Amino acid sequence: MNQENTQNLGQNYPEQKTPLLLTREDLTKLFHCSLRHVDNLRTHQGLPWVQVGRRVCFLLEDVQEWLSRNRKTEIS
Repeated sequence: MNQENTQNLGQNYPEQKTPLLLTREDLTKLFHCSLRHVDNLRTHQGLPWVQVGRRVCFLLEDVQEWLSRNRKTEIS
């Protein structure tokens, strides 16, 4: 790739944003819970995730959407 092509990368799609990836550890801090609980949310409650290499990661946008869909509004 020459210098001119390198400088033009991303200029065709300025409205696109790089998705924010969260690790399991990030979610433990965000949710104030254990790694085990994050794993249970992923495996049993449908928390969406992606695999990056050997790491399990979560897209911030997916986590926010999942939280919205699973919000409880009344107290039992």
